[in-house]
Amino acid sequence: MPRRESKKHSTVHWTGESQQHSPLDWGKSTAQSIGLGKVSGLPGVLNLPAKVELLTCIKTHTPASDKYAGGPRRETPYQAQYRGEIIAYRMLAQTDRLIPMDEIVYYDRYRKQELLEKVYGDKFLRWTYGTLGGRIALTTMVKRAWFSHWYGWRMDRPASAKKIAPFIDEYELDPTEFRSGVDEFANFNEFFYRQLKPAARPIDPDPDSVVFPADGRHLCIPDISRAEGLFVKGEMFCLQDLLGDTDLAGKYATGSLVLSRLCPVDYHRFHFPVSGIPGQSKLLNGPLFSVNPLALVQNIQILASNKRCLTRIQTDTLGEVLLLEIGATCVGGIRQTYSEQTRVTKGDEKGYFRFGGSSTMTIFEPGRIQFDDDLLHHSQRHRELYARVGDRMGRCA
Repeated sequence: MPRRESKKHSTVHWTGESQQHSPLDWGKSTAQSIGLGKVSGLPGVLNLPAKVELLTCIKTHTPASDKYAGGPRRETPYQAQYRGEIIAYRMLAQTDRLIPMDEIVYYDRYRKQELLEKVYGDKFLRWTYGTLGGRIALTTMVKRAWFSHWYGWRMDRPASAKKIAPFIDEYELDPTEFRSGVDEFANFNEFFYRQLKPAARPIDPDPDSVVFPADGRHLCIPDISRAEGLFVKGEMFCLQDLLGDTDLAGKYATGSLVLSRLCPVDYHRFHFPVSGIPGQSKLLNGPLFSVNPLALVQNIQILASNKRCLTRIQTDTLGEVLLLEIGATCVGGIRQTYSEQTRVTKGDEKGYFRFGGSSTMTIFEPGRIQFDDDLLHHSQRHRELYARVGDRMGRCA
């Protein structure tokens, strides 16, 4: 049984007044008031006191809007221990923010136009994050590591190789970029983390440039402390939660950040955006929610709680740069292929993701980078910019 906090009562803010309520009683009334029905009506999901207590942790009444909103600013030990469950139950609770689910539009740097994203597994994703049944499945199964490991195991099976050719046709991939022939992949996972010919992803030669670490859709924040949100205005994750280190978060509180989102259709190896000497990769464990915008617009804190790896790289011109790889639903693993404490060159491979969508983050010290105009422009509109690994994201300030 999980260890609970010793407090018998919790303080609930209601129209400016502090009142004492039993967490269990208030949790039940909260669940009913937001349309989840009786707590006992969802066996195994919301009928356990521990689960109800999680719900009370994440719902507070906001007098200004008179609506339920995200949880308390200071995280309790209980919340810290069960952060993944808290995020899941926030998704279950905030039904007004789950439906409708818009299409994903991004700007293509090469075509110079806005495009509609063709989402792999779109129906399953929308069911999972857009219906009550899907959100229950998300809480009990989909976000769990075993679910992603199981799906990854399926993609390792020889029978999965038959999915490769239809996938290439459906998403209009270019096999001439592949280092191996299509028939040489033993299973879908080998195809998924395929290597490309060096000429397919040239690295920007400017010694002062910083390049994108992966193929994907990118957003930047010039000053994290002044961020107005990523996908939705006013919605930003907690840097301290992301990094798992208070002192480190303080150092980069006014720094700059680039989020690079990889879709299942993308090249899934990630590279160093700068030259320098990388340290050890540190694993920060967590659940495996989807990092698709359909999920992130509901709760941006997913980025700060999902399983992730953090690497610090010391550079000559940019100081210390933080590199993070963030796992997601159906990502079988994050694999590092670099050698720590060995100098790397901008564009060198750092590692790869096994099957599933995923993301990387690059975080810079304050005042170190000037982002390119198109990246800034579209990020200010909360619209992602599609660009490939090795292309320039900005230059040293």
